[in-house]
Amino acid sequence: MRTQLLGLAAAALTAGTLALPTSPAQAIGGLDSGTISATGTLPTAVAVAGTTPGDAMAAWVRPAPGGFRIQASQGTDGAFALPVNMTPAAVTSATDLQLVANDEGDVAALWIQTIDGDEVVRGARYVGGGQWDGATTLSTVGVTDVDGFDAGIDGAGNVLVLSAIEDGPSDEVHLAVWPHGQDAAAVSPFANQATDATLAVNEAGRAVLAWSSAGVVNKVRVTTRGANGAFTPIDEVPFPNNTMNLEAGIADDGRATVAFLGIDNGAFRLAASDIDLDGEAGFAHMISPAGLQAEPYSFEVARDGRATASWVSTVDGAEALRMASRAPGGSFGGYSTVQTGLSAKVPSIAFARSNGAQVVVHASGSQLTLRHRSNPAFTFATYAAGPADGPFAADADSQGNVVAVSVVDNGGSSYVQGDWLDTTAPTAAVTAPGAQVVAKAFDVTWSATDSLAGVKTTDVISSSAAWNSATFSDPKVVGDNLATGPFHQSAGFGRTYCYEVQSIDKANNLGQRSARKCTAVPLDDPALLGSGWSRATKSGQFNGTWTTTSTKGRTLTRAGIKAKRLALVANRVPNGGLVEVRWNGTLLKKVSLKGTAATKKVYPIVTWGTVHTGTLRIKVLSASGRPVRIDGLVVAK
Repeated sequence: MRTQLLGLAAAALTAGTLALPTSPAQAIGGLDSGTISATGTLPTAVAVAGTTPGDAMAAWVRPAPGGFRIQASQGTDGAFALPVNMTPAAVTSATDLQLVANDEGDVAALWIQTIDGDEVVRGARYVGGGQWDGATTLSTVGVTDVDGFDAGIDGAGNVLVLSAIEDGPSDEVHLAVWPHGQDAAAVSPFANQATDATLAVNEAGRAVLAWSSAGVVNKVRVTTRGANGAFTPIDEVPFPNNTMNLEAGIADDGRATVAFLGIDNGAFRLAASDIDLDGEAGFAHMISPAGLQAEPYSFEVARDGRATASWVSTVDGAEALRMASRAPGGSFGGYSTVQTGLSAKVPSIAFARSNGAQVVVHASGSQLTLRHRSNPAFTFATYAAGPADGPFAADADSQGNVVAVSVVDNGGSSYVQGDWLDTTAPTAAVTAPGAQVVAKAFDVTWSATDSLAGVKTTDVISSSAAWNSATFSDPKVVGDNLATGPFHQSAGFGRTYCYEVQSIDKANNLGQRSARKCTAVPLDDPALLGSGWSRATKSGQFNGTWTTTSTKGRTLTRAGIKAKRLALVANRVPNGGLVEVRWNGTLLKKVSLKGTAATKKVYPIVTWGTVHTGTLRIKVLSASGRPVRIDGLVVAK
């Protein structure tokens, strides 16, 4: 399977892990979560939020006696639990359903609801165990219309909601701050003569807020909010013409981007402005090509600052779905065509990740489709996720796996179905052996985890160095396509063995090599030269031998050692003797072999930062009559 990777120019293992080629184009796999709701009346809205790896929360709205029910299902490792009612009773209305979630698993649901003839934003938090708390009002009470809102959540579970309010002749943007653990939110007017509100919040609590100023020419205005609640001065994106349909995103480092549709030579083109840490807006950069409408569109900023957009344009009388991506700190270059020949201007949701994976989710022809590729150099492949006759939603978990849900119209037996796209490779680590093994053979063990498809196999990669060599052998796969462990290693005396593991999941996502873990097998005692010692076989000793004396002044030496770490292997006895260990004549350590009886005890001598070359000498310092029993010498790299 992956043995061929080692046909690349292999450097000594001390130089670092070998670079890996890009994983195959189809190394992304879909997982069908099936029906996640009960069957019944046709749901009118659906939302989903990815949380921890392989986990998500889905929610939907469906007509019920007395109004509408908001229901939810929690997904764990790709499987969704039985749905629960988010609100204890039916609500009068529920539109614009949204879910927000953080890496800690905090989730909040938000929607627009009509109460006594006025619209308000309402929200509920997931409290665990399939339970949601009571609904909280998150916008100003007593206004006629909520034109829309956007929400975000930070790593502490605090929720921000920016609402576009229309109350008679006045268009305003209001901000709600809903602290974690509190029932009520602080709501206040934020901007006058403003519409089209959007915001994004990162895990650290920093946020970017944007809206369109309502005037002869709608302008994009922005500000940023620190984790302490302080705002930067409001700035205006330099763009000369009308704008609409704003979308904001923010990276972990606090740098943000606001995307919008802006008029350019008579067409609404997709553009974006970067917002720096001081809240200043940069010049708008065009993302979509000139002369073509770019709507509907989606825009996302990943945690590392990578930004992705998708949109639909009419090309030669047919609709084409396109996407563009920008590396962190980079700029949008060209675009890619995801799919052509669409029958309508379908909405889409795009994602791009640091591992190169790109995913675009859309619904067309009653089919939810996830177009994907593991590297921008490849063409898009298709995962047919399932039917989609109505609304759909998609999000990514904290690892970048994509979850999508859609409404399926089946009359009185309509339902919500879900799918995952596993874009993330397994993580693996060598767990054993330890720093040294006083044995002629040992087991190499590892752990490998994958949140969705599951681990398929693991390769064990090894390199070794002799006690008198400063370099390692070329790394090679010694355990190939292992479904389980351990890997059994027969050892050579005086060698250092280093191991890495690399796993692949059942969706063929190939993981990175693990960190190296090294172990040393001691030189056996006969390799230490000296006269006047007794050499004998002895059961229970390393390799069944030991070298002993009870005479003061006896020495053992070994020249030509190349080591970063040295340790003495000896027996401890109640009246054991005292030895000194010298390196090229310099005293390293005095070691007492006196104490509770123990065989094959390892006494650390020295650890250096680099490989040292020299001669080691062991000399008995204790008075004659006290036993000294030497079993070996650890020479580790």
